[in-house]
Amino acid sequence: MPLHTYSSLIKEIDKSVCPSTIDKYLSLKRAPMVLRQMAGAYPGHRQAVAHLTQELAVRTAHCLHCFSDPIVAKRMRWSSSARLRWVRQLSQREFAYSVALQAVAAKYLDQAQAEPPLTQVCGRDDVGWRSDRVQHTDDHAYVFDQSSDAFLKSHAKALTNGRGAAHAVAPIRTHEEARRALLAETVDLQDIPFHIALEYLRPNESLLDILVNEAAVRSDELNAWISVFCRNRVAWRVLHEHLMHVVRPSAAPVIVCDHTDVVGLLQQAADEVVNIYSNLRTSADGSSVTVHIDEDDDILRTTPPGMLFSSCDEEPKTVTAASPPVSAPVYSVVGHLSYIFRELLKNACVASSKTAFDVTVNIKYAEDDQWIVIDFIDQAGGIPAENGKNIWKFGWTTSDHYESHLGGFGVGLPTSKVYADMWQGSINAYTQNGSTTVRVRFPKEPVEQLTA
Repeated sequence: MPLHTYSSLIKEIDKSVCPSTIDKYLSLKRAPMVLRQMAGAYPGHRQAVAHLTQELAVRTAHCLHCFSDPIVAKRMRWSSSARLRWVRQLSQREFAYSVALQAVAAKYLDQAQAEPPLTQVCGRDDVGWRSDRVQHTDDHAYVFDQSSDAFLKSHAKALTNGRGAAHAVAPIRTHEEARRALLAETVDLQDIPFHIALEYLRPNESLLDILVNEAAVRSDELNAWISVFCRNRVAWRVLHEHLMHVVRPSAAPVIVCDHTDVVGLLQQAADEVVNIYSNLRTSADGSSVTVHIDEDDDILRTTPPGMLFSSCDEEPKTVTAASPPVSAPVYSVVGHLSYIFRELLKNACVASSKTAFDVTVNIKYAEDDQWIVIDFIDQAGGIPAENGKNIWKFGWTTSDHYESHLGGFGVGLPTSKVYADMWQGSINAYTQNGSTTVRVRFPKEPVEQLTA
């Protein structure tokens, strides 16, 4: 939905609950996500719902404050800060939704008669784990697109009226019934079941929807601000999708997996990229693409040769394992790893196709007690020094138009960096004449690295 359709809601919030409410949540500290804890059972259903809904409100409040006019005005020119207005509107909308969601959750918890069992561990839910039930966070659009201001007016009413009076309407049991009632303004948001409210209020755009064709992302001055926003927004979505699974583990997809099959994800990404590449190129000119995936413990103790273009400020670390790796479980947001693997493979294929008729990409992987290390190696000629400083920026690309199905929007690598940074991992590109090695390194038990 275009952002201008939220203008009436934003004005209502500014005049009513926002100033005092945001101060309340700004006074609370954010709690970093610990994937091992999220993959296990919570002490109780009530505690889980209360914690996750409050954390959403706290996160969105801090992001809205970060992008408030006084803060932005101190750090950049007015002409540039005006181009961040769409980010502030998105942040404000998500904060308003999170506050509304807390009110719905309070009513839901008050009405709960018993605590349902929590079986949200990947591989242990009551319908059995399947790879197609793992949510690829930020690759999926909103389930239901509210295209009318009536929903927003109803939502604003729920925010400003508290719980309001009871309505003489039949209980709402389906999404369609909720949609009709909200559009007709016969109910407040708090009158619909909590799991349906979660569907309506989840972040509704993927990062690609937000960033593609946004002129602001191509500005060096604004790129860091966009990265901060994306990092915050990814965290909101993980929390929200995880809350949906906590509330309805048999219906909502798994977000946090406690036994990630890294090799399986690499193979899946390779199959997807080979299929895309084959449809685009091989049918026309007979070229081929091959991806080799092999275990190689040597990469734990060595650094790839060549010039380094790092996605993070810290110096890359080399693991020095003194003993054979232990098969400790790998916790992850599977969608984030899948996205990173696909993007790196797509980039390698596109670059290689410019220098070779038949494309070959080699993947090496290894692990120790704490870390997973993966190298993506191509023979595409290397990254020119003048391009290396730009590859992690949103909006920067060297791709041609025919490669659109394999990327070319200037979003893939920067988004991969957001995911890696968020979970204290890293992505580093090493390039020399003739080849490039992109090394991905991530912990087996990730803990979220909060933004400043």
